Amino acid sequence: MQTGPSLGPRRLPKARSTNEYQRGSYATILLYAIARFGKTNLLRQLLKAGYKPLVLSVGEMGDSRGLTTVADLDIPVVEVDDWDTAKVVCAELKKGKYDGHEFDVIFNDSLTGFGYIWTASGLKALGWDEIGVAGAGKDTRQIYSYIPEKGRQTMNMLFDIPAHLVCICREGLTEEGEGKSKITYPCPELPGQKLNRELPGWPDAVVYGKFFNGKRVFLTEAEGKTIAGIRMPEGTRFPKYMQADLSLLIKGMKGDLDAIEASKIPSATPTRPTVNAK
Repeated sequence: MQTGPSLGPRRLPKARSTNEYQRGSYATILLYAIARFGKTNLLRQLLKAGYKPLVLSVGEMGDSRGLTTVADLDIPVVEVDDWDTAKVVCAELKKGKYDGHEFDVIFNDSLTGFGYIWTASGLKALGWDEIGVAGAGKDTRQIYSYIPEKGRQTMNMLFDIPAHLVCICREGLTEEGEGKSKITYPCPELPGQKLNRELPGWPDAVVYGKFFNGKRVFLTEAEGKTIAGIRMPEGTRFPKYMQADLSLLIKGMKGDLDAIEASKIPSATPTRPTVNAK
């Protein structure tokens, strides 16, 4: 066998069967939607269903940090505003308890906020004050190759936490083509041109929050260029439009068929009273 300079003999990995890769212990979810969709308010469903969420408030501005809509609830919040803090917080969360608080769901509010941290970390590493315009010795492509790596590191840290993971993200827009053939479609709002295509492939569920027939729903399947999808066993799937309920999503992903059934959008109420047949 070949040997590396310092690794010694390299062992071939053992071949495994696909049936060894069963459903993981925890659901991993990316939810993206427009501002004011009510993403943070979805915490209420988790509490009502008996979950114990912990909010990872990342890169949010202002004293309220976007949490005013849930200020009447008692949920632990950990504030993260720089890369060094993110690393030590995630290391502590891996222990399954934080500052005396037990949790079974990490609610990352938000991945868009993490984008600000990745950018700031990249600027610091390059010794720049701002991205600005390319100039002598300042190629803006440098930072946009740095940011995706920070995104990968972040998701690995979050996946290592022993809890269900919900990452919320603001909706951005991306374009393809030129002129009359150019199309615009929604995507997660993340820095650069790479992460909004790459990162959605990592969680087991990517859902897009939208309004359908006047109701707030989750899109669970790709629709045109809009990214959405949930990894489920063969023969099991959520409805294309499901109720915007994170507790039902987590339970269904863990194999609760009743939760999948309950996630269906209720049929419209008849506009006229129904007359019973005699």
